[in-house]
Amino acid sequence: MIREEKINYKKIAYSLLYLLLIVIVLNVFTMMYNVIKVKDASVTDINRNLKKTPYISRMTKGDSRTLRRLYGINKDEAEKFLLYAPKSNMDADEILVLKTKSQDDLKVIKEKVQSRIDKQEKSFMQYRPKEYEIIKKCVLKEEGEYLILIISKDSSKIEKTVDDCFA
Repeated sequence: MIREEKINYKKIAYSLLYLLLIVIVLNVFTMMYNVIKVKDASVTDINRNLKKTPYISRMTKGDSRTLRRLYGINKDEAEKFLLYAPKSNMDADEILVLKTKSQDDLKVIKEKVQSRIDKQEKSFMQYRPKEYEIIKKCVLKEEGEYLILIISKDSSKIEKTVDDCFA
């Protein structure tokens, strides 16, 4: 005698429905990855884009000694950095783009940079009010493991130039 097995079509339909749902969810996450991920911009690209602008003409490119002198940050604390410092002590313009080694380092370095901002505000408050206003409107933000400081009368334009490297 041949045994007839009863096929449960309802169970098969639900299995196919779940399989289809899993495929759809995976596709959505795959497509959204490019939208929600933070692009790891290169310091070299940021520097190249800044050099194309007229905004850095009032500044000189800094090195690891300048980084340590202005912010108290040793080159070992940063993975990479880009620094433009004022040509004169009478100017406030600065740009710092620094990639940290980890999120924990970012917090420590941000405190050092904020300390520099506070010091500059106190210094310029009395004898250079226009520069003081520029410092007050500075941009200090995090982008992934990057810390970005922009002190300039053109800070919003410079910020856009830097942000374009992360887009």
